[in-house]
Amino acid sequence: MVKLAILLSEGFEEIEAVTTIDILRRASIQIDSILVDNKQDRQVKGSHDITLVADKLLQDFSSAGNQLLDIYDGIIYPGGPAVKNLLKNDEIVALAKQFNEKGKMVAAICAAPQILAKAGLLKNKRITHYPGCNQYMEESGAFVELEQAAIIDGDIVTGSSAGNCVLFALSIIEYFKGIESKADMIKQLVISPSTGTII
Repeated sequence: MVKLAILLSEGFEEIEAVTTIDILRRASIQIDSILVDNKQDRQVKGSHDITLVADKLLQDFSSAGNQLLDIYDGIIYPGGPAVKNLLKNDEIVALAKQFNEKGKMVAAICAAPQILAKAGLLKNKRITHYPGCNQYMEESGAFVELEQAAIIDGDIVTGSSAGNCVLFALSIIEYFKGIESKADMIKQLVISPSTGTII
């Protein structure tokens, strides 16, 4: 079974975390929420004052990079104001690079693709992100397509915003399980064709 990690930190965007977790679990993809902050109760408040309890603490993984790489098939970075602090966290930026070097999926949405840019993962990659969240983008070598809701390019998956989070999660399903599984989830969620081109 595919097993993914999604990183949470104070100020994360709730829609991008919860929607992604929910849809991936519906697709029988195991996903653990991992709290970056050192809080033993594992509680973390999002950018709209919604508190979640993470499944695990990052600090519980000794030599976090190696352990996470051994356990998980991919890593997901939600957006929100938390990204400003995560960009200053060398361990978090390095995790993206470590997963990428092992040929594992690295996904980011909204402001979080900036983390991938800082990690040097976006050269010649088609990506999308939230408008204005372009720190490190100019020198990253990425081909930015802000009009796209979600893009898969190799082992990199990016999404543009909270409003397009369902399409971001569907793209992760497509990456791991193929276009048919993505289509099945679209039917299960009863997504209207008027939503736009999603397949």
